[in-house]
Amino acid sequence: MLHLKLLLDFIDEDLRDVLELRSQISSGTPDDILFEDLWHLFQPGDLILSTRGPNQQLFRLCAVTGGAVQLRNHTTEELDRIDRLRGQAPRGADDVGLEDILREEASGLGVWTPFTIDCYLMAFDGTEIGPLDHCKRIKHYSGKRSVRDLDVYPLRFHPNSEELLKQMEERGRKVLNSYGHKRYRGVTIDRSGTEILDEITSDVFIDMKTFFTSMPWNTPLMAPWSSRHRPRYGEPETNRLDLGRMLRTKPNPTETSERYGRSEVTLTGHEVDAKLSEDFMAANRVDFQARRVEFEEISPLQLQLLQYPVAGYAFRYRRWGKSTAPIPQRRCLATSNFPTVGLTHQIVFMDIDLVKDIDLEREARDSGFNELVIPQRYRDLLVALVDNHISGSKQAQTVDQTTSDDEPVTNQIDLVKGKGQGVIILLHGPPGSGKTSTAETIAAYTKRPLYHLTFGDIGTTPEDVETNLVAHAKRANKWGCVLLLDEADVFLRQRDWDNMEHNALVSGETLRESSSKPV
Repeated sequence: MLHLKLLLDFIDEDLRDVLELRSQISSGTPDDILFEDLWHLFQPGDLILSTRGPNQQLFRLCAVTGGAVQLRNHTTEELDRIDRLRGQAPRGADDVGLEDILREEASGLGVWTPFTIDCYLMAFDGTEIGPLDHCKRIKHYSGKRSVRDLDVYPLRFHPNSEELLKQMEERGRKVLNSYGHKRYRGVTIDRSGTEILDEITSDVFIDMKTFFTSMPWNTPLMAPWSSRHRPRYGEPETNRLDLGRMLRTKPNPTETSERYGRSEVTLTGHEVDAKLSEDFMAANRVDFQARRVEFEEISPLQLQLLQYPVAGYAFRYRRWGKSTAPIPQRRCLATSNFPTVGLTHQIVFMDIDLVKDIDLEREARDSGFNELVIPQRYRDLLVALVDNHISGSKQAQTVDQTTSDDEPVTNQIDLVKGKGQGVIILLHGPPGSGKTSTAETIAAYTKRPLYHLTFGDIGTTPEDVETNLVAHAKRANKWGCVLLLDEADVFLRQRDWDNMEHNALVSGETLRESSSKPV
């Protein structure tokens, strides 16, 4: 009985403040918290809210570590490891730069380590949805700080958490259904959604699958996503998200062990955190698997965790988004030694809340021709050509779907496959005569996006022209665009016997692509 009384006295006197704090945290009542008490605030399985960036993002917590005082200095072996990492890591992009991490790891006795949170959100690559791991860090601060002023905090402390969950679920459903021709007006963001890069106003085409397959696998800003998927010899160089790959931060050895002379004492507090994390991961193993959206039902929790930045091709700038900012020179632990593949601008993403539908009502599509100042006979001719092409394309699709595989092969030799399937309209005249406006009107009338190319987008050498024109034409064909080739007189000049380079520009793939693609 005496021992029991001592235990109760210890709990009532020495642990009273801790028990009261944990009780308040469970009910979501404390307004502020000390840095050294953060480990009470975050538990594996919690939904946490990130307030960085122009929009809010939900994560699910997997593990925590750090947030403690370093009990000793680093050993020579540990410092050598840090130096090797500093020398081997390339430039890349992540939430936390490698230099900051290494400086913190190299700090010594008596310094507070950052409180590290391993968590995940759901990401969508156009085909599959699955967890994508993240690492959040809260640096040491003095005194108390409001819980909602932290970069990330548990969702239960949000004043309208239930309403926020409904908004996040609707936003996630919008991300999954975002494919297609849209209108975007607002800021562009980096892939994590935490940094504003630029502001654009443009028609866009949201296509996550095409984005990931068109970006080189060794692009610096894509490397953290595709580090496990370096293509083998003969495989296409495409990006894939590391969906379902859950990493966990190792504890800093200087906060988990202490030296007394020649002996070293290992503390066991971090083992409790590791055990809680392992139990959570084991109980939710099924949730960490990627799922194909078209075959499996997506739960409300997965929709709430879905990442809100989406990849959109901005037709006004002829690139995926638009940014004038150079590629950052930060380093990242998650990357490997990838070359920069000659990129001069960041790859940017768009906020799904700023993506709007295009007005495809009949009044909207017909208003363009009503406002276009051209003779009536030209208007009638354009409408007839476009209507005939649209109806012919629909009939061709029907025939392709109903044609049997056993159809006999004809003896006709077609050296240029698929020619004549497109409609080519030559618009000429001085500047300001309405050439571009006519193309825009045709695109609006056919309810298709306008893919505007200039001579600078294609190149000047025959090799560049063929490569770039094929890439743009395939993309325009996939999205069903009206392809406008501005400054086309460069390709329509008469061939000269003494200018072979120009002859190469106006022959081969250039003419073949313009006549075969039904755009």
